[in-house]
Amino acid sequence: MSRGVGVGLSPMPCDSCTEAELDRFGPTFATDFKVFLWGLTVPAGLLLAAWVLPWQQRNKGRRTLLSALAPVSVVVLYLPFAGLVDWPAR
Repeated sequence: MSRGVGVGLSPMPCDSCTEAELDRFGPTFATDFKVFLWGLTVPAGLLLAAWVLPWQQRNKGRRTLLSALAPVSVVVLYLPFAGLVDWPAR
């Protein structure tokens, strides 16, 4: 499994780990995954803010910008997560 598949499938790279690799991977993944999940409040907040803005023509650009920033923020959150986890050697 490649790292780019996603956070939801991230535990799979350690299915065939040795005990030493699992001892390094498990704690770093668990901690960083919790931080990633809390970080998902950023894109959720962006989408909520885009939805809550009054549905008037003058807010169309703001709503579009906020909704476009949501998926970008998920990628920005995933990159540090992938860098901080002690991935097993391939």
